[in-house]
Amino acid sequence: MVEDLGKYIPLRTLTRQYNFPSSQILYGENYHWENIRHYKTAILVESEKSVIKADMWDDKSCTVAMLGHNLSTYNLKRLLELGANEIVIGIDWDWIDRGEQYDKYCDNVNKIYDKCSPYCCCVYCCFLPFIKCLI
Repeated sequence: MVEDLGKYIPLRTLTRQYNFPSSQILYGENYHWENIRHYKTAILVESEKSVIKADMWDDKSCTVAMLGHNLSTYNLKRLLELGANEIVIGIDWDWIDRGEQYDKYCDNVNKIYDKCSPYCCCVYCCFLPFIKCLI
């Protein structure tokens, strides 16, 4: 069922549908904006849970969640307004061996890279074995 309808389903009434504006939200921005501004770095992850885990590891976290695997133009603009000059791509890998899932992962990383690279000094993928996706 999740595969057919998606993980999150908007609320629907008889006359209206209420969608969550996930393309306009960076989870954790409200807590980490000062660190992003100070270090000029943002670490992009997919889920809220990754932001919470990063907070447990380091109190100087620059981690924000995209609430999915796509970085919207609106959210990139927000990061640039905060002064982020380095972007670290830390999206989940959903593959075991090289194949269709690996190709999809590389496509997602490359889309984020292509969107950020004209505006940022450095764009990294935080998992070293996967940097080959960018080459």
